[in-house]
Amino acid sequence: MKAILTASCFLALFCVTTRAEERPNFIVIFCDDMGYGDLGCFGHPTIRTPHLDGMARDGQKWTNFYVAASVCTSSRAGLLTSFYRGQKIYAARVGAFKAHFITRPSYGKGQAVEHDPPELYNVEIDPSEKYNIAENHAEVIARIRKAVAKHAASVAPVEDQLAK
Repeated sequence: MKAILTASCFLALFCVTTRAEERPNFIVIFCDDMGYGDLGCFGHPTIRTPHLDGMARDGQKWTNFYVAASVCTSSRAGLLTSFYRGQKIYAARVGAFKAHFITRPSYGKGQAVEHDPPELYNVEIDPSEKYNIAENHAEVIARIRKAVAKHAASVAPVEDQLAK
């Protein structure tokens, strides 16, 4: 009986291990109210995040992204469903720079404001995004617009689920 139980456990472990190797294995950590520089792996001088730093060191650390909205709830919904609000990208980040194309005064209140040129922040120097530097960095905005256009061309249009 003990041999059968041991063999069953080994077989189950083998199946789980084999199955895990067939699928991609990644974790997305989506945080509210956390700035780019608030982790040790991004150079914060006093906040210690050893477990997250280890994950970044042993795996991959992604620094470019696109979001469905500039607020947390809509961003999470876009991440989970892959739907953009009205097919518009609200913000994009390339390297140290983050551009806000559309913002709202607060979620669910007020009208969305489209920015042309977009608001631009260097989140490595200004993680709280207080100082809009768009006026002096047209070349960065052009680079981000090019990346956004490339991304938008790769996404199939879908119906705006929030308009229903």
